[in-house]
Amino acid sequence: MIPRNIFWIERELYELRQKICTPGIEKKQKKNLKEQIRYRERILKKMRQQLEIDIIDMAQFKALSESKPKEPPF
Repeated sequence: MIPRNIFWIERELYELRQKICTPGIEKKQKKNLKEQIRYRERILKKMRQQLEIDIIDMAQFKALSESKPKEPPF
């Protein structure tokens, strides 16, 4: 399951990218928007990496639970 926060941040990124493309925007405002975009991209990247780690961990846990216990060697 993908956390809702990822979708929220993606939506905010989309909106910020739309704002930065508006004609007649001041340089200071454009710089501020670029910083906000970079910040949200970093957050999104970290969240996606954590999600991948969680998926891998879950797959490994599932594989362990499905494997049959080994018989003792004696």
